[in-house]
Amino acid sequence: MEMASVNLTKLPFDYFVSCAAEMMKGWTCTTQPSGPKGVSETLQANSEGASDLRIDKDFFYSMKEFRFLLERDAFESFRRAIGRNVPIQAALPGNPEIFRDSVRTMLTLALNVHHSKQFRLLFADITDKLLPAWKNAAWRNEDAVAFLNGFIISAEELNEFKSRDARLAGMWKRFFAVFNACVLRLFRTDEKPTVEFVIGQTS
Repeated sequence: MEMASVNLTKLPFDYFVSCAAEMMKGWTCTTQPSGPKGVSETLQANSEGASDLRIDKDFFYSMKEFRFLLERDAFESFRRAIGRNVPIQAALPGNPEIFRDSVRTMLTLALNVHHSKQFRLLFADITDKLLPAWKNAAWRNEDAVAFLNGFIISAEELNEFKSRDARLAGMWKRFFAVFNACVLRLFRTDEKPTVEFVIGQTS
């Protein structure tokens, strides 16, 4: 992962360790959708008895199937569904602009993560393209949790979603369970960094 972002240098190293652990649980080649959550909670062992921790590039490439959510009608339906599913949405500062822009940013990042460069920039894109608007609007941690939970559940309510391949639900949950956990880790406002992860610092 590339860390050349001013916003990333302000965060402690253990934040990135936490995100990496989430990625290994949900985005590696041995992770398979299972159960109602659609995401395996444990790493399976390969035939040699070792966990395969390679990022599942085929899974990332399959996220392109959600491009239909950026089409005008589907996008507006999705945005409205999120508004209905976020119980405190009326109190969140900056609506509906932040909702609209955040939905578009999250979808765009998911659709492009199959590009190696975009994956390497994922942390920087989250902190530079998604989180500033939330922080400028003084969102709290619970506001971010409510929005991200609404984001995950709302897509499956759409007719455009239901009419497509049934496996999309598992793919959706698998990707955004990890993505949203990383977003929350990088956003958290109740902890001050104890050790700064400074890129390019020399003694």
